Amino acid sequence: MNEPRNLVKEWFDLANEDWEAARIFHDSRPRLAVYHYHQAVEKVLKGQMVKNKLPIKKTHVISTLVVDLAQVQTDLLALCKDIDLDKVTSYATYFRYPNEDGRTEPKKEEVASVAKFAQKLRLFCGLDHPAEENTITNQQKPYTWLGKPPK
Repeated sequence: MNEPRNLVKEWFDLANEDWEAARIFHDSRPRLAVYHYHQAVEKVLKGQMVKNKLPIKKTHVISTLVVDLAQVQTDLLALCKDIDLDKVTSYATYFRYPNEDGRTEPKKEEVASVAKFAQKLRLFCGLDHPAEENTITNQQKPYTWLGKPPK
């Protein structure tokens, strides 16, 4: 007999894969890092929506997902007050293609900002633990991206 699907776990597992990729690329390939941070944020939000029994819109727009999820988790809005959600959304495509201003790489501050937001969101949703909060760029430590503290 087949196991019933656990869509929350599926969304969070996919988010964890993007989180790991973003962390790997954080310093060496910032263009890829911001893309994967966006993907991780989107999938964490969608997983949290499934967990809260909310319908998921087929969108990559982070602000839309935040507004929908904030219907049941109002404290999410406070978490998002210091981040430009439209900029986070733009990371899904902006650096993936040639663009009008000729920028091909995000600035270090942009990478750091979206990484910090992604990590805060992971903590908010229970995918990370506070002890892991400052390990974003520490490439030497093994990743605990599954939300389990190291032993």
